Amino acid sequence: MKKILPLIALSIVASQLLAQNQNVGDYRSRNDGNWNNINTWQYWDGSTWKNVTNTQGYPGQKSSGKSVTITNGNDITLNTSPTYSIADLTIGNGSGSNESLVFSSGNDLTLTISGNLTLSDGDLSVNNQNGTNIHTLNIGGDLSVDNTSNINTSSSNDVISIILNGTADQSIGGGATSISIERLTIDKSSGSVTLNTNLAINGNLTFTNGILNTSSTNLLTINNNATVSGASDASFVQGPVKKVGNDAFTFPVGNAANGYHPLSMSAPSSSSSAFTAEYVRSNGQSNLTQKFQLAAVSGCEYWNFNRNNGSSNPNVTLTWNEKSPCGGDYITTLNGLTIAYYDHGNSYWKNSTGSSLNYISLPPYSSGSITRNALTSFGELTFASLDLGNVVSPLPVKFGTVTATALGSSVKVDWQTYNEVNVDHYEVERSADGVHFSTVGSVVANNVTQLSNYSLTDASPLGGNSFYRVKNVDIDGKFSYSVIVKVSTGSQAARMALYPNPATSGSSIALQLTGLQKGTYKLRVFNSTGQEVFTQQVVHTGGSVTQSLQLPSSLRTGIYNVQLSGTDVKWNKALVIE
Repeated sequence: MKKILPLIALSIVASQLLAQNQNVGDYRSRNDGNWNNINTWQYWDGSTWKNVTNTQGYPGQKSSGKSVTITNGNDITLNTSPTYSIADLTIGNGSGSNESLVFSSGNDLTLTISGNLTLSDGDLSVNNQNGTNIHTLNIGGDLSVDNTSNINTSSSNDVISIILNGTADQSIGGGATSISIERLTIDKSSGSVTLNTNLAINGNLTFTNGILNTSSTNLLTINNNATVSGASDASFVQGPVKKVGNDAFTFPVGNAANGYHPLSMSAPSSSSSAFTAEYVRSNGQSNLTQKFQLAAVSGCEYWNFNRNNGSSNPNVTLTWNEKSPCGGDYITTLNGLTIAYYDHGNSYWKNSTGSSLNYISLPPYSSGSITRNALTSFGELTFASLDLGNVVSPLPVKFGTVTATALGSSVKVDWQTYNEVNVDHYEVERSADGVHFSTVGSVVANNVTQLSNYSLTDASPLGGNSFYRVKNVDIDGKFSYSVIVKVSTGSQAARMALYPNPATSGSSIALQLTGLQKGTYKLRVFNSTGQEVFTQQVVHTGGSVTQSLQLPSSLRTGIYNVQLSGTDVKWNKALVIE
């Protein structure tokens, strides 16, 4: 594997820099050799590199947890599992000498790295022994691969299985424009994994715990005949996923705050076919005013599903569950239910094209699926109800920000809505205890699908603290409520409140901000170990404001710290998840 290059000067400089970044007891290679041989290694004593003796042992032989660097053009072979974990592992020193670590054994091997694995002009590979072994590489930190490195985790049927299992956020990147891995498992008790480069899976991607974040520029690709398993509310992809080949496939997509929402397709006709899918928890029609031949379109969610290569028209299945609604009823009947797509040429939603529709659901339809056979409409897809002139699913109003502001002796209530369908009017209700409400006044609904802003002033508010909420009433008499806003007509002490508290993982809670100056703030949620598990920008309009906060479904039972920070502000509030 060595490259014979005239880079001696660069190697000397790299070795000097390496020494500057070492901790006492860290290892570096001294020659080609076996990982489990002390003659392969040197250790840093604080001032110089010394040859390893039995006192230090080889890396991972003793529970020292030190970092390891393979350098000086050395090729290291691992054929026995170290007993203990190491800290960081760096393969290569960036000098062009092309170092390597090779898993080579007739037995299954395990190497545990509690920190980062960095390939800097270095190679990671497996040397087939008998074609049946699975070598496990546990990584607790980041995986970093540069453009001059090679990562080859499969040889015949011998495979390196990489498991990302750190307790903090992890990333895959490092300068390489693309990385290919045979087997990858996401198994994190907390935190997430973020792609900072393109990643291709050639064998299997397993989801156990934790979210994998992708983007259109840092894309996850599942190659032909590769598989995905284990996706659930606890573990999935947030962002786009690309599938290449002629395999039937379920895209393991979802949203950190709302869980797992897969899209499935039947097997395309060609091994060169390529499709990309992404789940978006948003109102896909917030700026639209038309729904061609449709009575209602979901204002809660949609999928971007695109054909990247080939001419296949697979059957496509969308699913909904108890987390799909964004306020009020969602899918209440299969009558007229269809898959809609957004026609960009005409700027409206319309019924998807293809052959028949199939449904799997039972009353009360809190979960189910719908399949469009031989789909020919690609792009944004979501649930819709055909305009049949009879009972169809409401696919409801979505409330945006709700605010209540004390203005002298009155209180002004403002609210936003999206996706109004068959809404008759809104009623503003007031309460002294947050439990028993009475109507203050009403406003006629605009019944449009884009963003709508409403307001109503309570000229005779209650003294002291008051609670307000907005009730949307449909033409058929059905109704639902917004979050509850608390406001004081007296002096307003600056404060932050969360309710309900305790809450449940994946639920929606209300964030109440009082006496805070108008501005943009950052809300962060930390677990009991201080790790950030959620962040969101908060735009505060002044006064007393309550807005809904969708908690991630990945939160486990325990006590969390919710922190709001901005200019001259840093508030903390405990939140209990049951």
